[in-house]
Amino acid sequence: MLKKSFWTTLASLAFAIQSLLTNKLFSLYFGPQGVTLLAHFQNIIAIFTTVPNDGVNRGVIRFLADSTIDNKQWSRYFNAALVLNLLSFIVCVVFMASFYSTLQHDFPKEIFSTTYISLFLLGMILHFASIFLVNIFLATSYTIAYSVFSILSNVLGVCLTLSGLQSGMVNGLIFLSFAPSTVLVFMAIYFVRINRKRLAAYQFATDKTAVMQIGSFVLTALSGVVLGRMVDFFVRAYIIEAFQLYQTGLWQGVVKISDGYSTVFNAAFGMLFFVKISSMLNSPVELKSFVRKSILYITLISSVGLCIVWLLKSQILTLLYNADFVQAQGLMDFQLLGDLFKFPSWILGFLLLSQMRIKAYIATQAFSAFVYCFFIWFLIPLLGIEGLTLAHLLRFLIYLIILIYINKKIIFGNTQ
Repeated sequence: MLKKSFWTTLASLAFAIQSLLTNKLFSLYFGPQGVTLLAHFQNIIAIFTTVPNDGVNRGVIRFLADSTIDNKQWSRYFNAALVLNLLSFIVCVVFMASFYSTLQHDFPKEIFSTTYISLFLLGMILHFASIFLVNIFLATSYTIAYSVFSILSNVLGVCLTLSGLQSGMVNGLIFLSFAPSTVLVFMAIYFVRINRKRLAAYQFATDKTAVMQIGSFVLTALSGVVLGRMVDFFVRAYIIEAFQLYQTGLWQGVVKISDGYSTVFNAAFGMLFFVKISSMLNSPVELKSFVRKSILYITLISSVGLCIVWLLKSQILTLLYNADFVQAQGLMDFQLLGDLFKFPSWILGFLLLSQMRIKAYIATQAFSAFVYCFFIWFLIPLLGIEGLTLAHLLRFLIYLIILIYINKKIIFGNTQ
């Protein structure tokens, strides 16, 4: 378990570093405006990939992780994942096309040429294939292969993005869409090699049961798209219109730092917490003790880490971006306080998921998104762009309080 956690954490660290380097490159070439467009473009990519990665591929891990299934069952689940990934891609294309006018307002006009749109869609198809294969490696316990391919992809992805930026913003964005698939050919070769026996007996035939079983994981992922990625996208579109690209870029610089260490936190602790909590559901005394200790330890650890970030915020902004971003340090106060409440709320969210309280989990996420949008609407006319980070703080404070209330029997109740 520890060995697997080490390799998966290493891969996530590589992703976080790649993300920070990409932010640095766009800030160096195009300043805060570049970071704004980068964040907006990455948000579109996330809308495409959240359902496949957090839904379909999670189902792949759940069912293909069973090494005892026969070749026929393996083919059924594999085919179901292919069908659902293809369906997800088609739905996303149609969905984003319906907001074409909004996209035209936010991005340079040249990116909407037939050539660039075709390249972007090709990049998304290859991206789908890449994350599908690495998740199969993870499902079948080829953890080292998963991590090595992920790390190589991140390294080569930075190089590819840099080569695109040298010929302009649009090329930098389009090249970025191909970054996750830089080692796809090698992953495909390795996949064929380790699944030679499975593929020898492979037959393409859809199975309704397999589709429904993997499709059940899509519901939670859809909530992530609608309540997470789409909210972020339209909030950013609103901010771009209200404050233009430069100020939006300063705010996005702060948000991306938050996203960076949040990704590392989730990789290092997220799955471990989920597995541990799931294993204790029939032991209420142990579960209560573990949840309490987890909240305490995570709050203490994150407090120390966030205090260090706050003390060095000027230096961090300069290091990760450029000197223009130092003026964004005032936005970090509320952002960091919000993150202090965010981390323990994630633990309680894992608790809901481990209990299969999917409706409660989605409902709390929906309410959290509503609170965030409401406070943005209410605070921006009063505080300007600083209202965004205060809205972030209030969102996760209220979210944490609600989750504590929902889980009060486990946290405070008598388990004797």
